Amino acid sequence: MEGVRSKYFNNKIFDTLEKVEDHMEFAITDYVKNKESIIRLTKYSISY
Repeated sequence: MEGVRSKYFNNKIFDTLEKVEDHMEFAITDYVKNKESIIRLTKYSISY
């Protein structure tokens, strides 16, 4: 998940844990739209 951390959470400070969770949901949703990112993350080719 290094890509998620560096792209979406690099030097960010959140006021609440809820804001962290909201941002994580956005980041993961955006990240999984890219099939290549999932293949790199899991080292497994998936079909969807």
